[in-house]
Order: sequence, then C-alpha cells, then structure tokens
Amino acid sequence: MATHNKTNDDAAAGSATSSSASPPDPPEVMQLFKMATSKNEKYFIDQMGTAFVQYDSDIGSTSSPVDSIEFKDYLRRLWRSSKDGIINSEKLKLVIAELSAEARAGESYLLTPRFAHSKDTDSIIYDFIDGTGDVAVINIDGVNVVHRSSLLDNTPLLRTESHQKPQDRPERSSDPGLIKGLFKDFMNIPDHSEALLCGWIGVSFLPHLTQPAIYLTGEPASGKTTQLRVLRRLIDPSILELLDPPRRLQDAELQAAQHPVLMYDNLDDTIPKSLSDFWCRVITGGASAKRAHNENTAMVMMQFKAPMAFNGINLAAAKADLLDRTILLHALHIKREDAVEEEAEFYPAFDSQKPIFLGAIFNGLSKAMKIYPELKIKGSGRFGDFVKWGAAFCEATGYGADRFIREYDSNRDRQIRAAIESEVVAKIIFDWLTKRPNDFIFTGTTTALFNTLNDYILNERSDLPKDRNDMYMNKDYPRSPQALTKKLNYLTTMLEGAGIFIKKRSLSIGTEWQIHWISQENKIENQAPQAPLAPLNSEIGGSSGSSGGENPKLL
Repeated sequence: MATHNKTNDDAAAGSATSSSASPPDPPEVMQLFKMATSKNEKYFIDQMGTAFVQYDSDIGSTSSPVDSIEFKDYLRRLWRSSKDGIINSEKLKLVIAELSAEARAGESYLLTPRFAHSKDTDSIIYDFIDGTGDVAVINIDGVNVVHRSSLLDNTPLLRTESHQKPQDRPERSSDPGLIKGLFKDFMNIPDHSEALLCGWIGVSFLPHLTQPAIYLTGEPASGKTTQLRVLRRLIDPSILELLDPPRRLQDAELQAAQHPVLMYDNLDDTIPKSLSDFWCRVITGGASAKRAHNENTAMVMMQFKAPMAFNGINLAAAKADLLDRTILLHALHIKREDAVEEEAEFYPAFDSQKPIFLGAIFNGLSKAMKIYPELKIKGSGRFGDFVKWGAAFCEATGYGADRFIREYDSNRDRQIRAAIESEVVAKIIFDWLTKRPNDFIFTGTTTALFNTLNDYILNERSDLPKDRNDMYMNKDYPRSPQALTKKLNYLTTMLEGAGIFIKKRSLSIGTEWQIHWISQENKIENQAPQAPLAPLNSEIGGSSGSSGGENPKLL
C-alpha cells in the first residue's frame, strides 16, 4: 500500500514538472513533415492530377512526383543530416501521404520535362538542368537566361527526369544562319532535305505544337545512329540517347511520358500494329490511365506528346496512319576513306560547336516569332502549325520559307507512296486506277467494287495469285464486301493525296461508292513544278549540289 502511494506521489510530481516544462517533441512523422515544408518547397498537382513537389536537390531546383524515389531519397538525406539517424520506412510512407495531401490542396500547374511553352507570355522556357536553376527564356524580344525563381507564378513548371543530362549554355551572339554548319559538318542527308530537317529541329523546341516524326533510312555505316544522337544532344541531352523499340505497350507509355523527345534506333522491318497505333497517339498527343499498384480505385494517369525520330536500314512496314505522320529521310553513302572515329574525332568536334548551334537555334526561334505572323501560308490538317512554324524558322535561319514548303510537299508525296505500299488494298486500288485513263470514275455498290478488284487481281495482274483462296491468304486483304467497306473508310483520306477521291452514299440496296481517279499531273492546275522524286529509300536527290549519292563530308 505504501509502495502504491509512493508511486502515485511520484507520478503526481512528474506531472507537475511536465506541466511547467516545454511540451514533448512532436512525433518523427510530424518533424519530417515540417522539415519538408519549412523551406522553399512548392507542392502542387500537374495537369494530370499527380502530386508534385519543387525543391532544391543535389542537381539544383527540381520538380518530381511526391512519391518518386528521388524525393524519398531527398527526405532520407534531410532527416539523416538533421537528426543523425535513419527514418523508419513506415514513417516515411506516412510523411509522403501527408505531403501528397498538401500538394492536392495546392495549385495546379502545366508540367513538362526540360522545356515548355508559356501561353501567357508567349515564351519558350528551357531548363539547362546544370545545378544552377537557370533557364533560357525565348520570346519575340530575344533570349535571356534567368533563374527559375524569377519566373512568373503562372509560368509552366519544368519537370526533371533522372535520365536527363545538363545542357550546354548557348552562344548568345550566334547568328541563326550558323545552323547551316550543323548540316555541313555533322549531318549526312541530301541537300534537298536540309531545310525540312532544319524546320523540324526548330519546331521540336515548341512542345505545344504537333509535328511529324522523322524516319531516317540508309545502308549500314551511313551514320543513321550518329545523326539521331546529334539531334538528341541538341534538343534534350540524356543518358538514354537512343531507345530500343519497346516490347510492351506499358514500356512505350513510360518512355513517352518521361522524354521530351523520343529517338528509336534500328527499327525492325515490321512494327507491331499496337505500337504503331500508340506512336501515332504520341505524335498527335494522348493520355492513358491505369489502376495504381495495390489500389482499388486510385488511378495513375500519364500524358504524352513528343517529337519522335526513328532509324533503320529499310523503311519498316508500318501502318498507313503512322507513315502519314512521318517525314522520310535517307542517309547518304559514306566512303570508307572519309569515315572518322566517332568518339575520338566526331563527337569532340560536335561538342565544341554545340553552343554555337544552340545559340543559332534559340536566336532563330526568337526571330521566327517575329516572322510567323507575317507569313501567308495556308496550313491545313494536323500539321498545319508545323508547316507554318517550320517555314518561319527556315526563313529566320536563311534557308527560306519557300524552300521549306517545297521540301515538305515533296516529302509528303513520298509519305503517300510509302503508305500505299504498306496497305495491300490501297496498293491494289492505286495500281488498278493507274491503268485507267485520267478522270476515270467508278460508280457501283460495295459488292460490285469488291468483284471488280478481285477480277483485276485474277485477270490483269500476272504477278498475283490466280486463285481466290490464295489471294485471301493475305490477312490484310478483305474477304467480303463488308470487310472492304472498313478498309475504304480507313484509307479514304490517305488515297486523296494520291489523286484518288472516294465518296459513298447509302441506298436502299446498300452502299454506293464513287471512286474518281485524277492523275498527279492533272490534280492541281498551275502548281509550281516539283523536283523529281527519287525512288523510295533512294539516295539520289533533286537538288543542285548533290554529289551523286556520295557524301563529301566527314562523318
């Protein structure tokens, strides 16, 4: 009993002492939460609703998802340096949950990796990711380098991915015309494609625009891989310069969400339909949503839109809709005696010139912003903005807007031809019509058209199977009038570019089709003559100054 009373007395005394002293330290979770919100960290959500934080990391000001490995490691280091201890993983998980709630209660920002377009200030913001927090601001008034903390609150924020490397500082006094040195000394494409690629490079720094992909073909040892690496180092230096074609759609989505520009090396001769369809979405812009890991209702959403480039020895048998979104380029032959060592000579020479090229690009973009409103170009379709901005950039860099338009139109014809070659029905229709007189018109039901095409294959094409069963062995060839209707719906827009105009109307007896063939020579009256097209995947160009397929430049 005495012992019990003594214990109570001691407890009472302890209570009195505690009431007069400072309150006990808060739990570790609250301590770390306060440490993580006591500096200049900014918690917010991006355009997809993901919780983000902007904080000062080891590489400078960084924006990362709150639940990213990079930010968790930052919090661990923060705790260790302050408490000389290690934070428990479960407690760190609770802190992350609280910080995510903090972010969702904050502002919403447009967030893109490396560079972004500010609609309010009509500027391009480019992050050097070199630990200084400095960014380049490109607008109609010029190019300025400022600290990102000085940007307006409504300016889009820039996300930093772990694979990204620091970018060189541009030579601020570089004349935009100096970009031509890039093509003279470090690229290996025909002269008649230089302005087209120059425009593509410029528009790559305008992430709000939709631009076609680049597909570079060429023989082995023609510098295809090297040229894509040069483009990647100019636009977005990365540890992952060139990517292998993904085997899973999930991997393709992650790549597209984490790279402001995508470069794929050595494509096979075939591209799976699912991957071709996804890359079409990346080019024009898309998003995906999946259930979060170990969650029943929470979703992980990703947004993707990026310039793309591919290379391969041959043009892969892609689907028509991907080819319709692709600029086709071909690398010239390199003489063995002209080849140089990449690591010992080529890349050091390029790296020494890169600040000049970057300065030319940035100053060219600023100049193009002044030229763009004055251009009288009727852009149409999904790439109308690309055409006008590419023309403005080429005008700023000395190539000229007219040359860019000519090269784009010429390449567009190659796109159409390649797309037709990739689709068996389009190829049969095109071949059937080219053997008919100009202004030929077919009018008939779906069944009549189906039978007409079959008869053409069986009676006029000596190189095709003479048995209908063999003809149907091609999985892409329609086996019924109904299947033909689906194909025609898919191919109509593409065939228009080849002078094949398809219309349909519903009748009581079914669908009636009208197919009007207008040869390329008569499609547009008074059209300016174009340079003769080289065969697909050919090296021969139609521009003066070409060297008969041999490249005199060192690569």
